[in-house]
Amino acid sequence: MARGNIPQAHNVELINVNEFEKGYISSDGSVKAKFATFNSDSHRWYINPDCFAGLLGAMLELNADYLGFNGFSTHDAKSVQSKSHINGVAGDLRYISENQNGERTELTDSFFDFKKQEEFNTALYKFGWARTSLMYSEYFTYKKHANTLLKHTRHMRKDPPNGYRHHHHLHICCFDFSLIINVQD
Repeated sequence: MARGNIPQAHNVELINVNEFEKGYISSDGSVKAKFATFNSDSHRWYINPDCFAGLLGAMLELNADYLGFNGFSTHDAKSVQSKSHINGVAGDLRYISENQNGERTELTDSFFDFKKQEEFNTALYKFGWARTSLMYSEYFTYKKHANTLLKHTRHMRKDPPNGYRHHHHLHICCFDFSLIINVQD
């Protein structure tokens, strides 16, 4: 799809993230990755395989089994409720809560885990996200410091009408596909 859900002449591969519902736990329990919640009324369960590899890498780096998944694209690569969610290459995750349960968390909530979110953003960057541009968040006040912005993000907010906010989710995007090496036997 092109922006505006305009069909293109080529196909894209997508993975249904719901199939990862049980997540991954190593046999000794020392390594894990799982989404604690799946939150998409518009059924945006589909992600590009390379992007999913980068997301899993970041999750495994932190043993993250506490993320809230808000969605990437629909099964036919369309974007719903956003213009940039086409082809499974951009998506939304809930901010990390100190409760580590995937609950809705805003940047200004007392239970927002700033340190863990910064670690996760760094891991996302390590595994290819925010490399061609920055991910989207919003300015907020943290420990009396106004205009705080999370690592590897830029402020993205447009007030109504037709506005969009990023105070309750991190928009991950700008994946560097050149980092993917396909090994063929």
